[in-house]
Amino acid sequence: MREPSTSGLLDDHIRTIGPRLRLALTATVTRNRSAAARQLQARAALGDAGTLDQLIDAARAGDRRWLRKIRRRVSPPLLAAIAQTLAQQELLPTDRADALALYELIRRALGGRALTPANQALHCQLALVPDPVAAFADRSDHVVDAGRALAFLDRDDGVEGLIQLPACKGKAAGSGADRPTCAESDAQRAAGCAVVPASAAVMEVQLFTRPDESQQPWNESRVVAGQDAGGAKFLDSSFERGHTDTAKEVCFNFASWNAEKGRTARIVVRYTL
Repeated sequence: MREPSTSGLLDDHIRTIGPRLRLALTATVTRNRSAAARQLQARAALGDAGTLDQLIDAARAGDRRWLRKIRRRVSPPLLAAIAQTLAQQELLPTDRADALALYELIRRALGGRALTPANQALHCQLALVPDPVAAFADRSDHVVDAGRALAFLDRDDGVEGLIQLPACKGKAAGSGADRPTCAESDAQRAAGCAVVPASAAVMEVQLFTRPDESQQPWNESRVVAGQDAGGAKFLDSSFERGHTDTAKEVCFNFASWNAEKGRTARIVVRYTL
């Protein structure tokens, strides 16, 4: 039996997922922590114009010319989704740096408008906020004043985690209906997580949500667990799970059943050591 080509296999899956690919695939890949699925994302974003390895190499080298040459053959939102996946998965030691480099490559080669507001926020976080795990490693040999509450982020802003869920597909409202109807029982669910040092004691978890691509400031989008925010809400309470030997994830489950637009959920974790 003839084995299907890798590109043909990926193309079949991309066609099956359809226009919901950017939100649905990114959320699923991040939630399941799948490194192999990055190849699917790269195929969707680049087509025959390049590979994931070529994209990462160009990002690391700051090779804007490479991306500009193929700009008419690529999907900027799907390129940004790869950077988002790298930043939120952090499966490899190089993932955070590669995510920042890829965001920079997209911004410089394709322009700032190639990034959605959610990706702009994540790009700024990577660029302006120190990696808490790296900061922990850098300071581990130093004596710290036990009387001070320390968070390894300047301005005491906390560590941020972002997830996106696509619009609910639900059931058709009737013949000729433009949009499906969705109930809470149809909700898509995912965990939004932020990475903190393993020894961190969580002080507070702040919750935010807004429609995908909304320009509403985050400080106007704050909610509490259980609050219905227009067909979306955070569930229950926060929980923790392992990440690496020196870090852990602080997470909050999020559900969305809004049929009109996808939702972006954001958590901010403030902690001490």
